[in-house]
Amino acid sequence: MAKNLQIGQSVYIPLMKVNNIERPVALYKTTIIEKQNRSVKVNLPSAQVSEWISSAVVIDEDVAIL
Repeated sequence: MAKNLQIGQSVYIPLMKVNNIERPVALYKTTIIEKQNRSVKVNLPSAQVSEWISSAVVIDEDVAIL
C-alpha cells in the first residue's frame, strides 16, 4: 500500500481493479487525479476517470519492482 498519496502522483494500479482496460499486463501505470480519505481516482485511457479505488491496492511508482 502506498502512503501519503498526492494528486498528480504517478502510481501503478492492478488491472483487476480497473474496469474496461484490456492489456496483457498485471499493473497499469497512471496518475492520481482525485483523493478522498483512503480512496483515489486515476486517469484511464481515452480521457476517462476511474471509479474510487482503495489506496490499499495502489503501488507507488518509486517503490514498484517490475
